Amino acid sequence: LFSELSESRQRLEKKLQAPVHHFSYPSPMLEPHWTAETVLAAEEAGYRTATTCTSGNVRPGDNPLALQRMWVPFDMDEFVWYLDNTMIGRRL
Repeated sequence: LFSELSESRQRLEKKLQAPVHHFSYPSPMLEPHWTAETVLAAEEAGYRTATTCTSGNVRPGDNPLALQRMWVPFDMDEFVWYLDNTMIGRRL
């Protein structure tokens, strides 16, 4: 698992001619799509952050290699409404 994450990162960096710091776990066909083992492998491969397909907000103290993902509507007004409602009561 580590070698798959590490080798794919190196291939991307070579192709892009830029560092790759962020990873997204694949969308699951079966659950779970990420585990403690995959989080550790992402860390060992040198990623700084990784997003899961688990829906939810990111909160202070969350593991940066197991961040939840926010649903994004296609319509811009709906997106702004969703963000505003997600941030109610939070300081930015």
